[in-house]
Amino acid sequence: MTEAVLAPEDDLFWLQRAGAIVTGTAAALDNAARRLADAMAWFWTAYAAVALVVVTGTDGINGVGTAVVVAVPAVLVFAAYLSATFATLPIQVNFDDRAPDSIKAAHELVMKRRRRRIEISAVLAALAALSVAAAVSLIAVTRGQDRTDVAVFNISDTRILAGGQVDEVKQVTVRLVDPKGGLTERVVPVANGSWDTTFPLAISGIYEVSAIWTIDEVRHSVAEKLDWP
Repeated sequence: MTEAVLAPEDDLFWLQRAGAIVTGTAAALDNAARRLADAMAWFWTAYAAVALVVVTGTDGINGVGTAVVVAVPAVLVFAAYLSATFATLPIQVNFDDRAPDSIKAAHELVMKRRRRRIEISAVLAALAALSVAAAVSLIAVTRGQDRTDVAVFNISDTRILAGGQVDEVKQVTVRLVDPKGGLTERVVPVANGSWDTTFPLAISGIYEVSAIWTIDEVRHSVAEKLDWP
């Protein structure tokens, strides 16, 4: 028995289309919130490298102004990440599961609250991105060529984010040892003094991640242990 093909002239066609839009909107909002959280996790990794350049550099933090420039983006990125994560959490509403009108009203309320959460997250994310860009530009101008080679590792959901700043090299070797002793090694190109890469996580436990590069035949490395989940 073949299923009837509905045309746009049929009311049932538009009823099915409306159902698909309603369910698709909820999934799209959830995906948007998760993407914002992932973006803020990446920004945190990238900015942490810049902040460490300032803190561990030869001059360190000079003056209150520089300290504020370094601190404000970190606060905004962290707030944006928490807000985006909060937007993915379930929203509790009460409704009568026997009454379609009550179910519809509850659904509309949930969508309204979720949209509001995502709007707040998007504003915070935009402010965080602008503050990071402004801080990086200001630090680059004020510090000139005074930079320290550095690497930063962080965990976001089911991935390890690795990135940093390194001068005078074209590539960085990044190694990851999983809790069972398995080794993953990756050569990451350096572009404009910066590099970044990600590793998926699948096994619970302690991961050892390291970045290695060579300048003038001198080997440099940064290593860290990360516990997941």
